[in-house]
Amino acid sequence: MLMPSSLTTPLTTCCIYPSPTGAMIGIDLVYNLHNAFGSLIPGMKPYIQQAMSKIIKLILLFMY
Repeated sequence: MLMPSSLTTPLTTCCIYPSPTGAMIGIDLVYNLHNAFGSLIPGMKPYIQQAMSKIIKLILLFMY
């Protein structure tokens, strides 16, 4: 049975997220890695990197 295309395609392709900035931060506990994706506030990347390195160090202290 074929579905009508209006049911199989998204209604809209625009983002309805309420903020123009937002980030997804992922932490891999096995390999002690972190990464961030998204629309960051300009100049925010160094602060996120510093915070994530501190968080990883704290996680390592509590894991071992």
